[in-house]
Amino acid sequence: MKKNNTRFLLAVVGVLLAVLSWRLIYVANNEETEAIKIENEEVLQPQIDRLEELDANKQQYIDDTIAMEDECAGIIERFPADVLTEDQIMYYNNLELAVPNEAAIPTISMSEPTELPYSGTTTVEEFELQDDGIQMFDQPTAVSFTTTYNGLKNTFHYIYSVPGRKAIKSISLSAAADGYLSASMNMDFYYLTGTPLLYDPEPIPAVPLGKDNVFGTLDGNDEAAEEAEVEAEAEE
Repeated sequence: MKKNNTRFLLAVVGVLLAVLSWRLIYVANNEETEAIKIENEEVLQPQIDRLEELDANKQQYIDDTIAMEDECAGIIERFPADVLTEDQIMYYNNLELAVPNEAAIPTISMSEPTELPYSGTTTVEEFELQDDGIQMFDQPTAVSFTTTYNGLKNTFHYIYSVPGRKAIKSISLSAAADGYLSASMNMDFYYLTGTPLLYDPEPIPAVPLGKDNVFGTLDGNDEAAEEAEVEAEAEE
């Protein structure tokens, strides 16, 4: 075979190899690139659009978040950090004082507090809300009392005017023979735990112990007793 023919054959083989390489490598890579481009447009582009929308509304989200935090803080301030037995006793004691001679509460029955689980949604769009650890509790109380008609209205006014979240769950009334109303009422006292607020104890006034010797015996010269009497008089 002549050299020219050999060179021609080698050239043809080289061209065929180049075409084959182009077909197997370039075209295949080009097709894969096109497939990835289509996948990006179908899958990633909506996410990119969403991120761009969020970025465009960033300041509005910041303003809304601040407003919501302020609103939540205002709601939290309406709830006490705890409701103890002495809080409820003093509450009804103050109720009798607020409605003088028109409300007498001889019976108070208090149950164990129960937790009220959150029953709302935990997500906003695709975002999950963060648990801040705040829990709400209900402290139920049942009371029986007698009152007048005006005393009953004043009782309702007192219940909803005193700070703290509470609700009248149920109440039953009946007219007594002496003209008074006999009432049985179930109330719910609510409080929150896990908030920055601290428990504020209900002020309990000093209880006067009296000065008379009810036993009719000699008093003696007990200095401690005399000091206690002086302190009691000073508190009065």
